[in-house]
Amino acid sequence: MKDYETASYFYKKCLDVSVEAGLVEGEARAYTGLGICEEEVFNIFNSKGNLETAREKATDANNQKLEKEISVHLVRVYQKIAL
Repeated sequence: MKDYETASYFYKKCLDVSVEAGLVEGEARAYTGLGICEEEVFNIFNSKGNLETAREKATDANNQKLEKEISVHLVRVYQKIAL
C-alpha cells in the first residue's frame, strides 16, 4: 500500500516506544521507516535527516548489517538530491 501518511504515524509510534524502552536498534529502524516514507512523498531533505539519524543510531547499536542497509537508502537519497 502507498499510504505513507499512516506508515509515518506508526513509525513515529515505534520510535516513541523504542526511545522509552531504550532500544537504540528500534530507534534506527523507526528512523529508517520515517526516512523512506518522506522520500516517497518527495520530502527529500526530511528523508535525508531521518536516514542520517538512523545510520547514527545503527552505529551506536553496533549493528553493522543494519548500518549497511540504511546506507543503501541514504546513498539513493543523496543521489536524488544531487540531481
